[in-house]
Amino acid sequence: MDIRKMPSKFRGWIKEKNQYMPQKQVDQLFIRMDGRVFWHSYKGLEDVTDKIDIEFSIGRFDKQRTDEFPEGQEIYQGDICKYSIYMGALQKFPVRHMVWVWSDAHCGFAMIDIRGKDYGYVASLIPEEHEIEVIGTIHDNPAIENRKT
Repeated sequence: MDIRKMPSKFRGWIKEKNQYMPQKQVDQLFIRMDGRVFWHSYKGLEDVTDKIDIEFSIGRFDKQRTDEFPEGQEIYQGDICKYSIYMGALQKFPVRHMVWVWSDAHCGFAMIDIRGKDYGYVASLIPEEHEIEVIGTIHDNPAIENRKT
């Protein structure tokens, strides 16, 4: 598979409006290699880097299956999740509330708990039997939002 042809999945948080962009508008965003974000608007190409937070998909889905999300809800950077670790049929550790962040140290998306502790959980290494459920986003709680880096 040619990685250059793979679609990038992300969502955009409009800082001024405190809401996510509709998908139709997200499809008009362009992210340069230097991280600057541009929007194809009626004015032309507009730099919106300081106006929009980009949150990338981590490439995983949560455990909840609904009519709206038959394969589970896609998990994005900035999502707050309940995370349960199972070994066979037994839950081995208590449920933790975690936030997905980009981690340079882990070279990928990792979870930190809502107090900021890094347990070293990397998205690509979490076994499928571990349960992840999206329960909100960092934008729902300003105290958590300040720890998103």
